[in-house]
Amino acid sequence: MDEYQEQYLEDEKNIDEEKELQGLGGWLTLVGIGLFISLFSTIKRIYDLYLFVTGEEWFLLTNVHSEYYHKMWKPGIIFEISVNIILLLILIASIIYFFNKKKAFPKLMIFMYMFVIITAIIDHILIVQIPMLYETDTISFSEIIRASITASIWIPYFIKSKRVNNTFIN
Repeated sequence: MDEYQEQYLEDEKNIDEEKELQGLGGWLTLVGIGLFISLFSTIKRIYDLYLFVTGEEWFLLTNVHSEYYHKMWKPGIIFEISVNIILLLILIASIIYFFNKKKAFPKLMIFMYMFVIITAIIDHILIVQIPMLYETDTISFSEIIRASITASIWIPYFIKSKRVNNTFIN
């Protein structure tokens, strides 16, 4: 076999491997499931926040004459609502890009993971400003850890995966 035939066979082998590593299978199945779980949990969080700000809790926490008042409650809650609405929009776009195999999908996912980490840090900074929450808060710091671990797994996957590179080409 001459050099050209060997190169041809090697190229054919690489093409066959790339065909196997494309489509929404493999680890991308987990990504798709995670997107829908995140979508529904974000919708629920937005609904819960809506009930919160339309109920008496909002008045108790943001009324200057209330014993529960703190100046950071209002900006903190508004920040929380804003972040969840933005995250909802990112998730909807991500799901659309995922199923349409858009080339921008991996970058959008990396952006979303970074967005979640940054907003979790800001949320924690806001929470520690409120003494009533500072004393009992264990969730915001664990959210930073969870988001960081998730990002440290999935960002390299979206950067290095052959399946990702072969799937999101539109």
